[in-house]
Amino acid sequence: MPLVCQDITIPPNTPQDSPVRVQVPVPAGVIRKVWVLIPYGHKALAHLVIKHGETQIVPWTGDIHGDGEQLVFDETYELKTDDTLTLEGWNEDTIYPHRFIVLSLIHI
Repeated sequence: MPLVCQDITIPPNTPQDSPVRVQVPVPAGVIRKVWVLIPYGHKALAHLVIKHGETQIVPWTGDIHGDGEQLVFDETYELKTDDTLTLEGWNEDTIYPHRFIVLSLIHI
């Protein structure tokens, strides 16, 4: 079971309608678990969603935000072929960039 790790850093003043996007290559298989690490200092000002194509898969609704948290999402999302996921983030902070670290466990 591969563990795919990727981070995304979002500059200050990045609006939701023009987010930073990072493409993450992933193998075919079933996404079983996704961990999102949110370092201290975010103050819930930075936001993240994970998409497959145009479909938001983590979280299914809303977005990920917080401060000094480790979030775990149990999933059963099938990728029929090798593909890419997109980390999409925006940042309401006017001074600091913020980073998310994402790990995905894929059962092949």
